[in-house]
Amino acid sequence: MRGGLPAALAKLVCTKRAAADTAALAALFSALAALFALGVVFVVEPVIVAIQGPDPCAVSTAFGQPDPACFNAHPGYYQCDPAAGSCTTPGARISKAVDPVAWPAALALALVSVVVGWLARAMGTGRRRLALTALTLGSLILATFTVVVFLALALGGGD
Repeated sequence: MRGGLPAALAKLVCTKRAAADTAALAALFSALAALFALGVVFVVEPVIVAIQGPDPCAVSTAFGQPDPACFNAHPGYYQCDPAAGSCTTPGARISKAVDPVAWPAALALALVSVVVGWLARAMGTGRRRLALTALTLGSLILATFTVVVFLALALGGGD
């Protein structure tokens, strides 16, 4: 007997505890990965866009219609699509590549951290603080997403 429990029950409890501890760590890593994905959107992306330099045609596009001659004069900055009749800046191209991946990844990882952290707590983890930290981080991220989506739908027209 180990600690007053029969050997079979002690083995089951220890295995369950190890799985719960692993779940708590997995939940914490998932929450941190969600924070990293949001960091890519809110920190790394603006820094990369700022490195691209100032918009050479900002003056012509700020007040009225953009000047196609200015866009054609700076082919290194703008990429124009003649079929669509539009030009894109480096910031728009970077956002188009990063945002569709980072936002859903952050949402999914936050949801995973909440669910797995809750399961770790329910399984009786010895790492209660890790599980609670994962639950808290994931819940804050999910709450932020909920508020942002609600405001976008309420103020943006729902499309």
